[in-house]
Amino acid sequence: MHTLLLAGMDQWWAELATAHRVFFFIALMSSLIAIGLSLAGLLGLDHDAAALGLEHGDSTGDAEAFSIRAITGFFLGFGWAGYISLQSGHSLPLAALAALVAGVIVMYAIRFTLRSMRKLKSDGTMRYDKAVGATGSVYVSIPPSGAAGGQVVVTFDNRNETLPAVQNGAEALPAGTRIRVTASDGRLLTVEKA
Repeated sequence: MHTLLLAGMDQWWAELATAHRVFFFIALMSSLIAIGLSLAGLLGLDHDAAALGLEHGDSTGDAEAFSIRAITGFFLGFGWAGYISLQSGHSLPLAALAALVAGVIVMYAIRFTLRSMRKLKSDGTMRYDKAVGATGSVYVSIPPSGAAGGQVVVTFDNRNETLPAVQNGAEALPAGTRIRVTASDGRLLTVEKA
């Protein structure tokens, strides 16, 4: 069975014209590299051109266009489009043009995708100083004179957060009282009655 399969592949390869072989080889190698890059990304072994020092420019400029993924995408589109064009009976110049156009389209599609993904990145660190000026309500009664133990619910950075709070007033602020954040010290908010 294996011998028959190998004999069939040898015959198929021998019957291909040189241009067909070149396009097919480029398509096959770039496909294998693309699969390898995808597997590396899934396994957390994601190394792109920036890690290898091959990119020039910043991440918001044209760096994505010359990353390993984008270049692999160019050759992937180039190889398969050229091979399919030749197999469809088109001339070599037309196949080369189709390959070039397809390669550029795939490269810039990958560039667009990488740029979009980079815009989605967030370090996840909550900046409590952004809560200053925000309003909310007391969740757990806040003792008077800076004593700890109270909690408030405030909305900032497009999310509701329940955070520890103190206040400088002489009377406790009961649950449900409307408050305004006046200061932030790490994870502790200072509030006043709104």
